[in-house]
Order: sequence, then structure tokens, then C-alpha cells
Amino acid sequence: MEDLRSMESVLIDVEPEKEALVPHPGPDEETAQLSREILDRADERLFAAHRGSSGSLEAALSVDGSGEIP
Repeated sequence: MEDLRSMESVLIDVEPEKEALVPHPGPDEETAQLSREILDRADERLFAAHRGSSGSLEAALSVDGSGEIP
């Protein structure tokens, strides 16, 4: 486990020219549709309650809304 923790700080030098050569295929239509449906449900269930809220970041992160982060 310690080996994995030490890997967090490894700097990976990505050359944009070489990265551009790597194929990044898009999803097929079925997967894209499923993803849209999942995101729409999440938008309705998870995020709707927070729209328009101007509370503090601390309150949003706290479990009980008190601003105290556990």
C-alpha cells in the first residue's frame, strides 16, 4: 500500500503531439443514451435541491448543514 501512496507524486510528462496520436473512441449510441439518462436522473434527484442555493461551501460540505466539517 505504501508503494501506491508514493506513486501519487509521480510526474508524468505528456507530449501533446504524441497524445494527439492516441485514439480516443467515442461511445456507441446505446452507451451514450444510457449515460444521458443516468446524468438526467442525477440532475433531477441530486442537484435539483441545491439549485439557487447561495449557502457557503462549508455548509454544503457538512453532513448536517451546520458548517462544521466532520
